Amino acid sequence: MYKRRVKPVPIVFYFSLALFLLGIVLSFTYRKSAAFAGFINDTVAHAFRFALGSVTRFVPFSVAEMLIFSIPLLAIVAVIVSFKYAYTAARRVRMLCIILAILMPLYPLYMLTLAPGYHAPSLEEKMELSAEPVSPEELRKTAELLLAEIEPLLDRVTFTESGASENPLTLKETGDEILRAYDAFLADHPIAKNFKARAKTVVLRKYMTYAEITGMYTFFTGEANVNTVYPDYVIPFTVAHEFAHQRGIARENEANFVAALVCSYAENEYVRYSGLFNLFEYVVSAYARADREGYKEIWLSMDDRLKEEIYAYSEALEPYRDHVLGEVSSTVNNAYLEMNGTPGIISYGLVVDLAVAYYTR
Repeated sequence: MYKRRVKPVPIVFYFSLALFLLGIVLSFTYRKSAAFAGFINDTVAHAFRFALGSVTRFVPFSVAEMLIFSIPLLAIVAVIVSFKYAYTAARRVRMLCIILAILMPLYPLYMLTLAPGYHAPSLEEKMELSAEPVSPEELRKTAELLLAEIEPLLDRVTFTESGASENPLTLKETGDEILRAYDAFLADHPIAKNFKARAKTVVLRKYMTYAEITGMYTFFTGEANVNTVYPDYVIPFTVAHEFAHQRGIARENEANFVAALVCSYAENEYVRYSGLFNLFEYVVSAYARADREGYKEIWLSMDDRLKEEIYAYSEALEPYRDHVLGEVSSTVNNAYLEMNGTPGIISYGLVVDLAVAYYTR
């Protein structure tokens, strides 16, 4: 009886390998040409982000989280199949090739969604900002200008007995409001293309809090995942930040800056408050390091409701501080950001340079 010979390497492996090599070529080219990275980011990568985000927005839960939950089950299935199927060397090689064929396309997908944004022309170029090193005087002026925008909003914000503010919108309503704000912002600053999307909470939000993660854009599903354990005033800003990544704004300082500006374009007072106050915290923290005495003056001049918001934030997150997940997350995130050509996690704070350039120059 004729027995069909098993080919050790399936055809799909070669196809996936070709895609993987394409990813390597793209990575090299991005690093050599910002113009090319910008072109891909605005065209091909936008199409991929749009397609993924448009499909997954109809699913009420995080598809990315569901896939993560599936990993243990898939591992068990792989072990069972290997025992039953991979009983010869050729079959074992074939099974390994199939696993690699499934995993390898993730790299070129990353290169065709989020990666080009790290190497594209900077936001300061697109918005014609002069984001040079800032002086203490510029930091103070920016902080005072932000306070002048924040304090008129306070009477229209509800604060609880703990001092924390309350978001009157659901997560879906917050996302919808921010999408409308993106339309208005991008009409004035056409730095990206907007599209309908959905902000999603996650089941593992408690562990995300231990890891000090407020949100995450998952390039392989196109989703903006938000940690709703964090105090309310962080949520709209985080939604806008993850939406920025979803629109190809990859660098963390740029995503922070765009998030704050987009929130300031919102009609809803609480969304505006969230964006402006989060940006103010970045700026005033930098000012505290530059001029401690000047910072004390600003602190004393602040509305008590803002001070109570900060105290409430600290108290709410106290149970999650100094956890090993936070250290691991910080190390991994820093390595990831450095690998993409940024200064690492310090890049989040570089939003201050953009804020000063926007408000004072």
